[in-house]
Amino acid sequence: MSVQPDIPVRDVIGGSCGGSGTVRFFIFGGLAKGRQNNRPRQRCRDEGHTRKGSAALVSFTGEYVQKIDGKGRMSVPADFRRVLESHDPDWAAGTNPGLYLLYGDHLKNCLRVYTVAAFRQIADDIQKMPQGSPGRRIASRLILGQSVRLEVDKDGRTVMPSDQRAKLGLAEGELRFTGAGDHFEIWENQTFADTITAEVEAFLATQGDDFDPLSLLQG
Repeated sequence: MSVQPDIPVRDVIGGSCGGSGTVRFFIFGGLAKGRQNNRPRQRCRDEGHTRKGSAALVSFTGEYVQKIDGKGRMSVPADFRRVLESHDPDWAAGTNPGLYLLYGDHLKNCLRVYTVAAFRQIADDIQKMPQGSPGRRIASRLILGQSVRLEVDKDGRTVMPSDQRAKLGLAEGELRFTGAGDHFEIWENQTFADTITAEVEAFLATQGDDFDPLSLLQG
């Protein structure tokens, strides 16, 4: 039995919790069949809370181009908001999910965003490092010291502080949100095209016509 690949991740892993139920699709002998899950919304949300913080369930995927205005207001993609909600231990229906925006000096041209649960785990891991060790000092400065907690409002928007906009070299314009599994990155759209897109194209140029990126998983 295998999961139909074109079903959104949130409807397969943990449920969308966006309505009275979700539909899950499976393959039986090559035919896709749906199964309706009619659990009440409240129960779905509560069960989601019991799963919060599990790194295995975090999955930011896809790329989105979004606008940012002169005040730093930007919309977070809906799929990303669902992940932020399900991995914020303090979130409940009708409240605003949080996120942590990292802007450390090690991030040259982009910003990195983690869920509340994932960032708390990172912070806990740093605190477990030997007191006074060089590694702990650097990790604390680049991650704990150079991060800011933001909230996504009811309209799906958040405000990027001016210092972080300056790091990306923009006052307003277009941003590229790109999923990276346990986090997502925010780039100035043209910078992404000039660096990451060019990097990927250069790599593909060295591969054969039948190259499959899944082969990279084999080490």
